[in-house]
Amino acid sequence: MRAFHGKGKYGILIGAALTTFAFGLTGCDSLEDLNLGKSEESEIEKDEKYQLIEEYIDKYYLYDIDEEKEKEEMYRALVAGLDDPYSYYYTKDEYEELMESYQGTFCGIGVSVGVKLNEDVPYAVKVFKNSGAEEAGMLDGDRIVAIEDTDVAGMDLDEVVGMTRGEEGTTLDLTIYRESTDEYIELTITRKEVVLETVEYRMLDDNIGYIGVYSFDENTDEQFQDAIDDLENQGMQAMIIDLRDNGGGMLVTMVNMLDYILPEERLIYCLDKNGKNIGTEYSTNRHQVEMPIAILVNGHSASASECFAGTMQDYDAATVVGTQSYGKGVMQQIYELPDGSGIKLTIAEYYTGGGRNIHGVGITPDVVIELPEEINSIEDDTQLAKAQEVLLEQMQ
Repeated sequence: MRAFHGKGKYGILIGAALTTFAFGLTGCDSLEDLNLGKSEESEIEKDEKYQLIEEYIDKYYLYDIDEEKEKEEMYRALVAGLDDPYSYYYTKDEYEELMESYQGTFCGIGVSVGVKLNEDVPYAVKVFKNSGAEEAGMLDGDRIVAIEDTDVAGMDLDEVVGMTRGEEGTTLDLTIYRESTDEYIELTITRKEVVLETVEYRMLDDNIGYIGVYSFDENTDEQFQDAIDDLENQGMQAMIIDLRDNGGGMLVTMVNMLDYILPEERLIYCLDKNGKNIGTEYSTNRHQVEMPIAILVNGHSASASECFAGTMQDYDAATVVGTQSYGKGVMQQIYELPDGSGIKLTIAEYYTGGGRNIHGVGITPDVVIELPEEINSIEDDTQLAKAQEVLLEQMQ
């Protein structure tokens, strides 16, 4: 899943599952401080066991060795050895694709990818309009079983996303599983340039505005503010913010969105491995939304989504409706290495404006309500209906 991001001098802070907003570089002023060095090749110190394995490979291994790939896998294993699902090594190509994905436009199949709780098979959270995936018949909720005959179960989501990117006009073969029809489907999808529309909105009955936010990307805050402005001009008297299945995104984006709603309040702060506060963000009171607000969350609402909902809940600025959220309260930062590759490391715990760390816990809704297993129309959305009911009571 994605995570908190915030672009810094050398990296990106991520809190949802992907950026240095005002926090800087978590105490590191340069790459040298991280002991990464500037040499073209930095060898990992080899113990006797490592050298012995290397000797056996050199002497007995049947096939030719791709030394460059061997090095890349060694670096990947070094980070994987942290046993942290949110820390990862990126090759140069993977790093470039990752950076591109934060810009709001990219060339790929046009799918937002996530992983459901207690599962390891990625699924399509959102199939974007006019994308190659939509044209090929892919639907929201489809599980991605394989990409070009590669089983993607358990694979890092950033790697899965990277596999779907590529030059415009090229094709990609996917095997998907569609639960509603209990069938496996082979799709050939043509990559196209995709402009991410991470926000959708409309006016519901009783002048209740609805804003769905699918992720916190670089341009989501602008889309969110435009949605509020438009709905207010239409006479909105209450607002629903839907963060269900939103796996997070850039922290600076989340901060900007909260800033557009709340008066001057503390929005978030982060503590590093030594318990040091590496940054606190406050709203500026530049704009407020003074009306009843309900926020929808579920078990796939993670990181930035949870911080947004939790901070609004802390200040009694919104009623949270739905089911327990995912529970990711740690932040990652992405660092570019001298050769153009990169690493993503968990570097801090983050806290909601009211001082809650929800890592491993999640956000408990004020109103808990389950969703039917199958939703065929908006009338079946019990959580949305409950949010409307709650707001109508508050509007009286």
